[in-house]
Amino acid sequence: MIANPNESSVSRRIDIWVVLNGPGLRRTLLSFSRNLAPGARFHRTLTQAIPGSARAGTYTVVGNAGTFPTSEVTDQFNFEKL
Repeated sequence: MIANPNESSVSRRIDIWVVLNGPGLRRTLLSFSRNLAPGARFHRTLTQAIPGSARAGTYTVVGNAGTFPTSEVTDQFNFEKL
């Protein structure tokens, strides 16, 4: 997940939240805030294990950055649990 750079001349606080959507499921996996210095970017690689008991189907992981609940940047990927 990569957030847009802080293009201002002052530090800026951004909220980061990651949501998992799937068959009968919507869960916030992670939520935190980060201070970005002028010109700084945010990058983080995340992993998520899905329990064997989870229902089969297509799942989407959505990463958001902005001022919660309004995202300025969103990144997502889908995967299939058989």
